This record gives sequence, structure tokens and C-alpha cells, in this order.
Amino acid sequence: MKTFRVGDKVKWVSQAQGSPVKKVGFIVEAVQAHMNPKTSELDNCGQARIGDSYVVRVPGKTPRARAAFYWPVASLLKLAKATELPGKSRVRPFWRRDA
Repeated sequence: MKTFRVGDKVKWVSQAQGSPVKKVGFIVEAVQAHMNPKTSELDNCGQARIGDSYVVRVPGKTPRARAAFYWPVASLLKLAKATELPGKSRVRPFWRRDA
């Protein structure tokens, strides 16, 4: 599994209301195995993960919008390109893409 550093720009796809959502954000905390995140925005986040994991901050849609913090499964994270804008966006299902 790839390891990331605090400040790295990462991306992953999650499921939201039956639709895949691409999220791009920045790693704000590396969490050791069998530990919970120390980030205060993730209080009561559930059980610790078996392996190392990361807390990711996804900026809001506007400069005044509040950022969201996520604790995604580490195996889904990939380094994002510098040109990819941080935030959330819907992913078109493969059966709806233009041929």
C-alpha cells in the first residue's frame, strides 16, 4: 500500500445516495494502526482501523464554505494531479458515458 505524507493531495471515489462521488482533498493527519484520529472534527468516528490510515480535508465549494473532514479507507486513496481541483464532484456511471 502506498504511504502518503501530511499535505499530499489525494483523491478517491465514494458512494453517496447510490451515486459515486469523486473527492479530492489534502491529508491533514496520518493515523497509526489501531488508533483513532486526533483531529477534533472527527470526534466519535468509530473503531480504530487495522492498518495505517489518513484524515483528509476536502475544501468547501466556495471560499466561505466549511471544509469537510473524511477518514477514508487507505487502499482507495490515490495521489491527485496538481491540475485536479479539490472538492467533491459526481462521477457519471459507466453505463451513462458517451461512447
